[in-house]
Amino acid sequence: MVDDLYYGSTCPCCSGIQDANLNISFDEDMLAEVLEEIYNEKVKPAEGEIPRKYYEANREKFEEATAQGMAQSQNPNIADDKEFLKKYRHSIDVFSAFRSHAYAKRLADELYDSEGKLRPFEEWRKATESIQSHFNKNWLQTEYNTAVLRAEQAADWRHFEDNKEDFPCLKWMPTSSATPREQHKAFWDMGLTLPVDDKFWDKHHPGDLWNCKCYLEPTTAEPTPKKRIPKEKDAPKPAKGLESNPGKKAEMYSRNHPYYPQPQTCIWLKLAKGGAEAMLGRFFNAEEAKCPGDCNGCKILEEYKSRAGDNTVMKNSEQIMSERREIWRKLSKNGDYRDVEFDEQTGGLKATHKEHNFDRFKGWYEEEVQKAGFKNGNAVILEKEDHTRYKKRNTEGTWNGLKFEIAGKETATPKNIREGLKHCAKKPGCKVAVLFFPKSNFDCANFHSGLAMYSGLKGTSQWVEFDKIICIQNGDIVFEKSHQ
Repeated sequence: MVDDLYYGSTCPCCSGIQDANLNISFDEDMLAEVLEEIYNEKVKPAEGEIPRKYYEANREKFEEATAQGMAQSQNPNIADDKEFLKKYRHSIDVFSAFRSHAYAKRLADELYDSEGKLRPFEEWRKATESIQSHFNKNWLQTEYNTAVLRAEQAADWRHFEDNKEDFPCLKWMPTSSATPREQHKAFWDMGLTLPVDDKFWDKHHPGDLWNCKCYLEPTTAEPTPKKRIPKEKDAPKPAKGLESNPGKKAEMYSRNHPYYPQPQTCIWLKLAKGGAEAMLGRFFNAEEAKCPGDCNGCKILEEYKSRAGDNTVMKNSEQIMSERREIWRKLSKNGDYRDVEFDEQTGGLKATHKEHNFDRFKGWYEEEVQKAGFKNGNAVILEKEDHTRYKKRNTEGTWNGLKFEIAGKETATPKNIREGLKHCAKKPGCKVAVLFFPKSNFDCANFHSGLAMYSGLKGTSQWVEFDKIICIQNGDIVFEKSHQ
C-alpha cells in the first residue's frame, strides 16, 4: 500500500533501483537492538508497545526535516509562532509513534512460522529484510523529503495569511522537479490564482502528492474566473496522508496515512474501551474511550505518547499509585514486615514478612526476583510461609496482588522451562509464574518451546493457566507473557 502511494507501480526497494540521493538513514546499532527487543518480545506491538529508541530516532529525523523546511520558507517570523509550532511538533510525535508501531508490528507478525513455532533469529531477520529496507531506507527518505516540503509550505502559508492585505491572492507555480508529474499540470498551466481565504486551498494545494515540488506565490493579480477552475470531480485527489493543508491544520501528515490506525484497529482505543486504566492512564473509562476522528489531536494517544519513551503502555494510574502508597504506609507500621520500600516514580513496592522462609542455599533467588520486580514498577511482597502443616504448599507471596511462585532454572532448556512452569502450577492459587535464570542463559526460542511443551499438559492436574509468566536474569525482567 505504501509503495503504491509513494511510487506508483514501481517501488525503488523491490525493483532494485535505489535513489541516488538516499542519504537519510538510522543508526545500524540501534536498528539491531530493536530487532533483538522485538524478537525477545521485550516490545509487544500487539499490546500497544513501541520500540523506544526507534520512536526517538523517527522523531529526531522528522524534527530535523521540519526545521530544514521552515528555515527555507518565505516566513521570517515562523520561530515566533509558538502555538502553531507546538501543535505541529505534536503531529511529528504522533506520526513517529504510529510509524514505530507499524514497523514493530510488521516485524512481530513474522516471528512465528505457519505451524506457530518461533523462527530462529537469523531466519526471522532474513525473512524481514524487505520490511527493514522499506521502513529504514526508501520510505524513510520519501517521508523525510516530503516532510521538508510540507514544513516549508506550512510556514509559507502562515506568512501568506499574515500578509493577505498586501497580497490577497496566491498563484500556483510549476514544479521544480526534473521529472514533473501530470496531476498538477492543469493548475500551473492556467496559472491558477485564488484568494488566500478561498476554500479551494483546503482540499488542493502544492504538496498534496508525495514529493510534490510545486509551490504558491503571493500576488496582487486578479483571481482565476471560477468557470476555468477544474470541477471537484475532475481535480486530482490529494494522496493519503497529505489531504490537509499543513499551514491550516498545523500537522505534518494527516490521519489517512497508512501508518495511522482506523478506529476498529486502534490498539490504544481498544485498551481504553476495556477500561484499562492501569495500562493507559488515569482519565480513561469506557464512556470516555471514543475515537475523536483526529489522531493528531487524540487524548488517548497524547496520554500514551507521554510514556512512549518506555517500552510499555501506562502501568501506574493515580489509583494504583494511591493504593500502593497506602499499602506501603500500613506495612511500614506493621512489625511483621521488613525492607518495606515504595518508589514514587515507578510505583514499585516491596516488603518481606519476617516469617518468609528463605532457602539456605537459594534464598538469594527470591531476593533477586523481588529487586527486579520492584525496579520495574511492580508490587512484590514476600509473605509468611506456613510450615506447621505437613506438605503444605506455599506461594512466595504476591506480585501486583496476585499469588506468585518462583522456579530457579540453572539450565534454560525447553524441558527445564516446562518443569519450572509445572513447579509453579503445583502451588495453590498461583497466578504469576516467575522463572529465574541465575546463570543468565535465558533464550527466547527455548522458552517458547518449553511453553509449548507445558501447554501440552492442558487438561491434566499438572497444568494451570497463569495470568502472567515472567522471566528474570541479571537483575532485570527479560521477558513477560500475559494471558490474552
